[in-house]
Amino acid sequence: MWKNKLGNYFAYMFTALFVLTFCLIIFSGVFFGLFLFSRSAFASDAAVVNEKCFQCHGQKGFTVKVNGEIKSLYVSRDIYQSSMHGTNACTSCHQEGVEEIPHKNPIYGLELMQSITESCQTCHADIAKDYKSSVHGKLAQQRENTAYCSDCHGTHDILKKENPRALSYRLNVAENCARCHQGDVWETYNYSFHGKAEKLGYAEAATCTDCHGTHNILAADDPQSMVSAANRPETCATCHFYARDGFANGTEHVTPWDKEKAFPLYIVWKIFIVLILFDATKDGTIVIFELLRQLCSLNKSKKQEKTSQKSLKA
Repeated sequence: MWKNKLGNYFAYMFTALFVLTFCLIIFSGVFFGLFLFSRSAFASDAAVVNEKCFQCHGQKGFTVKVNGEIKSLYVSRDIYQSSMHGTNACTSCHQEGVEEIPHKNPIYGLELMQSITESCQTCHADIAKDYKSSVHGKLAQQRENTAYCSDCHGTHDILKKENPRALSYRLNVAENCARCHQGDVWETYNYSFHGKAEKLGYAEAATCTDCHGTHNILAADDPQSMVSAANRPETCATCHFYARDGFANGTEHVTPWDKEKAFPLYIVWKIFIVLILFDATKDGTIVIFELLRQLCSLNKSKKQEKTSQKSLKA
């Protein structure tokens, strides 16, 4: 009798598993279908919205005069559609003041960049948290002129960071940062080994974001900063595997001729300049004397040859 009960239990169990599996398959199919439908519907809605936008903004020469300055409102359809956001509706980024056509009270310049940055945060929420706590993000919250999303990633031409044409591509990062960080920072980076290797196209060379971070850039005196005194060895160790505590001691972003910030380097540089001049003078005189000796020897050989020819004729 117990065998019959055991058989019934197994039968019930397998039947329940079969029914559960069947239900899961049906549910997954319905969910997947709805997902595809919603995606296609979203893409269709975005295409309709964008077509309206391109009727005006797709016209070359479409401009507006703001505070006496002519601003272009033209957007290349091909460039936008080949970008990372090419399937997004224009209104997913331009959320304010675009409901009516022509637009009422449109925004431009810094105000537009601030609005777009806030729109970016609706999709990129995790990145937005890092950005808000960064030096750039804090200035942005104060409505200051700083690095906004579009400064580092572009506007209608945003591409994957692996694309050599992207602003965020490794070999383009330093030059993009230099649009704001000119002067000593840019000059000293170009002079450094990292900067020279990057200019020569070595993609593994350290660029700005390797040392300072990306969306989480903090001031050097912040304990959480990648370039703080405590964290600098660990930051260097991401490339230099044998970096120790004293590896990153010293002053960064300096040149040998900066006497105030890098006095020991300045002294070494002067010593090497003297050695180079001494060596060039010493070796230069040797070369000159050797050249004179060779000329004298050549002239003597010619005279001896002429004397020999005269003796043979006689």
